[in-house]
Amino acid sequence: YIEAGVQEIGFGDAGFHFDNEGPRHKAYVQQSALAHRLTTNGEYAEFIADGGYRRPEFWLSRGWATVQEQAWRAPLYWEQVDEGWHEFTLAGSAALDPHAPVTHVSYYEADAFARWAGKRLPTESEWEVVAQRPEVTGRFADAGLLHPHSDGQVGLQQLFGDVWQWTRAGCEIEKLVMRHEGREIVQPETPRDQPAAGEDHPNLRSSQSRVRK
Repeated sequence: YIEAGVQEIGFGDAGFHFDNEGPRHKAYVQQSALAHRLTTNGEYAEFIADGGYRRPEFWLSRGWATVQEQAWRAPLYWEQVDEGWHEFTLAGSAALDPHAPVTHVSYYEADAFARWAGKRLPTESEWEVVAQRPEVTGRFADAGLLHPHSDGQVGLQQLFGDVWQWTRAGCEIEKLVMRHEGREIVQPETPRDQPAAGEDHPNLRSSQSRVRK
């Protein structure tokens, strides 16, 4: 749960950090609530079964255009085998774990799923407010795991490690444009799993599709 008001976010210590993680500053956030875990493969499969990739009402305009142009029907590396889904991993093809976090989805797919679920992606500021609360723990490279796993912990979990997480900037950042001969040209699209400039400019945070309640 996030209370509305001015909150401090951003890195403010002397240790290592990327330049876009600081400085420490204040940001206003709306009252909201963040899901306590990441979206699962099983939940995303329900979105697909309900015609998620065939229903334009869930998609941003550019996202829907990309779905049509590139014939998206499921997340990258998903393949339907007989009556079930398989996922190609670093260990080869495997039956989809319905409890594991969904991965390899674009910003457009994450946003469409959130709309279908009656929710929305959190803003970067909302995510940062929540991420400051718990101790930084999670499955990182030294855990020796080649693929994200489900987490049976109680309470807020999977903020760090495991996978990337999409956020949206909303009105905080204007569309990225390039000016050429007096005209505004929207920045070109980028592939799946890469930040893309869309109607609501997305951001990647190191932890994937968590939705606001």
